[in-house]
Amino acid sequence: MRTEVRLTGGEAKAEETRRATGRWERSGAGALASDDGPLEISDDGVTAGPVAVEFLDADTLTDADRVLTLGLFPEGSLRLSKAGGG
Repeated sequence: MRTEVRLTGGEAKAEETRRATGRWERSGAGALASDDGPLEISDDGVTAGPVAVEFLDADTLTDADRVLTLGLFPEGSLRLSKAGGG
């Protein structure tokens, strides 16, 4: 875990980045893509392998049986599973 502190308008803001390894699957926007590899979650979004998603583009978030699924705008989803410490 990495924590950064940034000053914004005179206020201190802590930003955390969490890292793990796991399985990711991207559907929608073109062909299905999936792999096992590094996952990174920050205050701004999620990076899974070559796929980066800002939270502003996530319409829904569901958790079922330890699988996180982000419903993405305008279509598709990003599923994260088997996340372990990294």
